[in-house]
Amino acid sequence: FMLVVGHHLLGLQTDKLSEKGPAGSKLALDVIVDFMVQVFLRCTSHADLVVLALDDAQYLDSLSWRLVQEMHQRAENLLIVCASRDSIVQKINWASRFQEIDVPPLSSEEIKELIAQKLGCFESDIDPELARSVCIQCSGVPTFALEVIKSMRKNDLLERGENGLFTMKPFVDCRLRAPRALTPQSTLRRHG
Repeated sequence: FMLVVGHHLLGLQTDKLSEKGPAGSKLALDVIVDFMVQVFLRCTSHADLVVLALDDAQYLDSLSWRLVQEMHQRAENLLIVCASRDSIVQKINWASRFQEIDVPPLSSEEIKELIAQKLGCFESDIDPELARSVCIQCSGVPTFALEVIKSMRKNDLLERGENGLFTMKPFVDCRLRAPRALTPQSTLRRHG
C-alpha cells in the first residue's frame, strides 16, 4: 500500500519502504511516520497556509505527537492549533514552539448572552436561573451550551414566565409508576 500510494501515485521517495525490520520495531515506526509526513507535505504543498486543528489534544498518544512534531518541523506552510482541556505544553518536548492561551469556561452572564442570541431576544429577556442552569449543564463549554439550548428549543422546554422572562418550563415527573394494585407488596400478597 505504502509503495503504491507513495511512489506510484504521489511520486515520493520510497527507498526506506523496502527495508524490513522486526514487526513493531522502531525502524518500522520511523518509516511509517516519515511516509505519513511525506504524504501530508505532498498533499498540502500547493497551499499558502495549512491550518491543522486538533481538538481534545490531551488524548493524543506519543506516536501521534511525534507525527505532528515531524509535520511541524518539515512543513513551511503549517499552523497547528490545539484545543485541550488540560495544559499539553508540559507533555511534549518541543513546547518552546507553542503559544499557550488559556480560555476559561463561559460565565453564567456569557451563557445568558449566548441564549439571548439563539432565541433572538435581549439578554434582559433571559431569566438568570435559566442561564445558571445551562452553565452548570455544559460546564461553561460553548459548544455544549449551544447543544443544550438547541435541545431545550427542540423539546419545547422554554417558555416566557409570568415575569416575561424566558425560563424553563416547570419540571413534570414523567416516570412511570405502577398502579397501587400492582406494587410488589400487593403482588406478593396475592401470590403468597
